[in-house]
Amino acid sequence: MKQLIFNMTLKIYLYIFGRVSFQKFNHAAIRFHLRSIGILNYSNHLQSGEHFFIKQELKKIVRKKANLVFIDGGANIGSYSESLLKKFFPKAQIYAFEPNPTAFRQLINIKDNFQAINKALGAECKQSILFEPTNNPGSSHSSLYRLEHGAVNQIQIECTTLDAFCMQQGIEHIDFLKLDLEGNELDALHGANSLIKAGKITCIQFEFNEINYISKITMQDIITALPNYKLYRMLPKGLTPLPSAAYLQNIYAYQNLVAISELTQDE
Repeated sequence: MKQLIFNMTLKIYLYIFGRVSFQKFNHAAIRFHLRSIGILNYSNHLQSGEHFFIKQELKKIVRKKANLVFIDGGANIGSYSESLLKKFFPKAQIYAFEPNPTAFRQLINIKDNFQAINKALGAECKQSILFEPTNNPGSSHSSLYRLEHGAVNQIQIECTTLDAFCMQQGIEHIDFLKLDLEGNELDALHGANSLIKAGKITCIQFEFNEINYISKITMQDIITALPNYKLYRMLPKGLTPLPSAAYLQNIYAYQNLVAISELTQDE
């Protein structure tokens, strides 16, 4: 009976909205609907859900633990660290990675439990090239992938891995890892493989957008790199489980996702 009702409803819906004259309306409706499921909410930290997540959800996840360690991967000038992490977790030790030299010169002005590292996070410790829009020095959209069609500066940078960095610094556990690497998030996860498999990273926030289409990364690639993690899409006021259907996972438009370690939560 339910299937019959669904088929009849679908037939009527397609009869009305499947017409050429309704396509502009349909496209506008899709853009609004995407925002309701946590996609394209890029205007600010309130709309994206990052403010609510750091203020409310992250506190539950880290459980008032002492000596918190946070990693801000792709920190740019430090807006995320200053306006969210340091505001709600003032005692946490933050390590912020930013390879762009122009942005890094501003990042190092942040003090108190904050260490800026002029390197990119990736899958290997090596030299690489950062592509920066010529008309926007220090751009938050600088990337290891050539994204701009216009003129770009090519900047030689150093890459490291989270596994190597934590070993050098004697960091045994990361409570929160934020990755905004303009398409290089999967490589950074591969570079943290030992930490991830050992359940040494409690929570990971990362972006997924059109850049992942350019870098040929699917959501399944990321899921595979995160065994024993539950994935959620960020909403303005909460988290919703990532759908299992591939066509609902691989929407190449701005969104923030959160991966929470089942190993850490079971401790």
